Amino acid sequence: SRKIVSASILNQQLKNWPSDYEYVNEENVRVVSQASKIDRANWYVIFEQSTDEAYSFMNFLLPFFSISLLLSISAIVVISYLLSRDILISIKKLKQGAQRLEAEDLKSKIDLNSGDEFEELGHTFNSMVTKLDRSFTQLEEQRQRANKTAELLLRRDSDLRIINEELQVEKEHIKVEKDKFMVALSGITDAVIALDLHYRIVT
Repeated sequence: SRKIVSASILNQQLKNWPSDYEYVNEENVRVVSQASKIDRANWYVIFEQSTDEAYSFMNFLLPFFSISLLLSISAIVVISYLLSRDILISIKKLKQGAQRLEAEDLKSKIDLNSGDEFEELGHTFNSMVTKLDRSFTQLEEQRQRANKTAELLLRRDSDLRIINEELQVEKEHIKVEKDKFMVALSGITDAVIALDLHYRIVT
């Protein structure tokens, strides 16, 4: 009726531990058993040991294992908290840097000294902000130069407009003087020849 005996006779393997290996023997002691085959005699020897003795070392180790497990879990929780806190601090600093960048504050930098990938990300972010600041500064300088050029062009345009107006007035004045001259010439019955300063005939 004992599974270990029947399995040994039928040359089968027991699968369920400990139910297939534990039983109460004829001395009314709960034991754990194991079978070993002696090939020469074609016998099986069944070894029995009381469960108290068999599990005594395990029962002795169980409190230490429980304490070790508890300490390990506590250590893992503490380490996880510290790591997650450092990660959350790094993420918070990166978020603040992104918010300052959104507010067009290109002078402040992210200070991360975590010694991990977040620190590299912080350096990359600072480098990007520096390049953006330099680009914005150059664009502002170009805008100021363009404004100065536009102001200069506006002044020149105004000056040219004034000069053009003066030339128009002068042209009108010359036309009036010419008309007077032609009126004066038309009243003269004698022949008239007019020369310029280079002695070229103009009239």
